[in-house]
Amino acid sequence: MKTTLRTSLILLFSAIALVVAAIFAWKWATQKLLESKQVEIHSMVVQEVEKLGNLELIRYNFKDIVRFEKQIPFWPDPTLTLLAQGNVVACIDLSAIAEDNVTFAGDTVEIVLPEPFLCQVKIDHEQSRIIDSYWTFMEGPAIADEVYKRAEQQMRKAAEDSHIRQQAKDQAFTLLHPLLTRISGRPVRISFQGDNSVLPRFKTPD
Repeated sequence: MKTTLRTSLILLFSAIALVVAAIFAWKWATQKLLESKQVEIHSMVVQEVEKLGNLELIRYNFKDIVRFEKQIPFWPDPTLTLLAQGNVVACIDLSAIAEDNVTFAGDTVEIVLPEPFLCQVKIDHEQSRIIDSYWTFMEGPAIADEVYKRAEQQMRKAAEDSHIRQQAKDQAFTLLHPLLTRISGRPVRISFQGDNSVLPRFKTPD
């Protein structure tokens, strides 16, 4: 009787040990599979984002009148008025994304993108024209250079005042979120390196 009970207890504990070992083995295998899948997703996301390179997001076209006057003592002040046309373009350099810019929070892929920047501030010299001027022959080239520089400065300031960088972030999210969600097969959160909030500013699907 005692031998039978002892045998039954041994078999019971052996069965429990086998079940526990099987559970731990299953959890270990599942964790390794998850880690392997995350490495695969991480690599795909980084590669696909890098391929996009320098991505143009927002383009502003400007047309403005710019007047420049240079004060010269004891001499009539040379002036030039320019009807300036040009554009300002905001881009994001996705080739600069680093490995540690892509991380995981549970099932969610978190991606920190580079800050958008103004990749082009350019006056269209063919479309721009001088509409009024007063200068001497010697002052002409220098005055022309100055008024074009001032036109570019005004275009840059107007674009910044219109929050072109924030619009570029919104456009980046609109373009990249569906692509990255499809590539990873997981929910995606996007933030930007230049965000100044205490916590990263994430945008998620509605």
